[in-house]
Amino acid sequence: MIIVTKIDEKNFSVNENDSGLVGLPAVYAARETENNTVILEPLYRHGRGYQADYTAWNINGAVPTSATEAIQLLNAFVGNFKPGGGATPPTPPIAEWHPHPDWWDIEAIFKADTDINKRFIMLITDSANAIRLDRSRIGNTSAYYKTSDGETYNAEISTHTWDNNKDKKCKLGYKTRYVTVYSTDKNVRIQINSVGYQTDCKYIFIGNQSNVTYAAFGGTSSANSNLLLEATHYDGTVTLDDSTTTYTHQYCYSLQSNQFPKNMKTIRHLSFGNCSCLTYLNISNGVTTIEVVLTSMFATCYALTSISIPQSLNNFPNQTFSTIPSLISFNIESGWIPPSTGINLSGSRYLSVSSMINILERLGATASSITITFGTFNLQKLQETAEGIAAITVATNKGYTMN
Repeated sequence: MIIVTKIDEKNFSVNENDSGLVGLPAVYAARETENNTVILEPLYRHGRGYQADYTAWNINGAVPTSATEAIQLLNAFVGNFKPGGGATPPTPPIAEWHPHPDWWDIEAIFKADTDINKRFIMLITDSANAIRLDRSRIGNTSAYYKTSDGETYNAEISTHTWDNNKDKKCKLGYKTRYVTVYSTDKNVRIQINSVGYQTDCKYIFIGNQSNVTYAAFGGTSSANSNLLLEATHYDGTVTLDDSTTTYTHQYCYSLQSNQFPKNMKTIRHLSFGNCSCLTYLNISNGVTTIEVVLTSMFATCYALTSISIPQSLNNFPNQTFSTIPSLISFNIESGWIPPSTGINLSGSRYLSVSSMINILERLGATASSITITFGTFNLQKLQETAEGIAAITVATNKGYTMN
């Protein structure tokens, strides 16, 4: 499977995002034709995420029984197929997420707001006529709200009916509006995963020295998650007590960009599970631990092509990054040392040779042997180049074993 923003099938050049896909990245699968060339086919768009239309595919004689199995078989096929005598699939650029230019600029609106009690602002679509504003979701009794159509609410529970004449048109076919949340108490909950916001919020910006005591952007299933949320951003002053705090984007199918609050140290299990449109993730410096209960932190993140981790991250299970089929680039800082249990990247068959070389060259020296598991296929790619063989020698001399 090749993950791209948009590709021209005639010359394989990378173009801009396809607005016809409502801002979501396009996902393509490669297959061999009779004249020994490779063409790209868009995968079937299922609901608000992407899955393989596996019922139409027979891959090397194997008929997939699920979308997951189809993707695994496609990865194996494309990874082993080298058109033109050895060329590998092109590496797509990582496009940084930006709010759509037709949206309200909620970050600028928030920063220009002179109310000292501002805590966060939400960009919302016009999919509903009204919104429920509930202080229990903010976690304190001092919360109040201002809407983009000019209303203010400070009751325990309020229902606001939108004046859609004041919404901002977007060429993607919907309108946007926003709600700013205020509180005299800096400790706030952010709960937009159920009643009130779950189908409406596209973008949330948090700031003004707020201390987040609970952050649920996603939920335990698609039924109680925020399916349209594309980004969660912070202004650099926000803190989060993650010793007890939930921080999850699970089932946020549309998520494309996430920043982490200041002083966050732990990312908990499945925080990004089923974020099928997430293409890159930069884990901020200061994060030390990833907790994984089952297999992968990034279950069904089929579009995830790039991960960057900080020097501080040194406590996570071996399998944390083991099942990211589309991962191309895994970036570390010079001197980084993995946990003693090692790191497993064997499920990422598109991991580029240059990325593997960078990992091996940047690893810090260790007194105890640590295993870097690239998997048989990736290790073979690495050993096919003189630079790869040299990088393996460098890492071996620093105390690492590759397999």
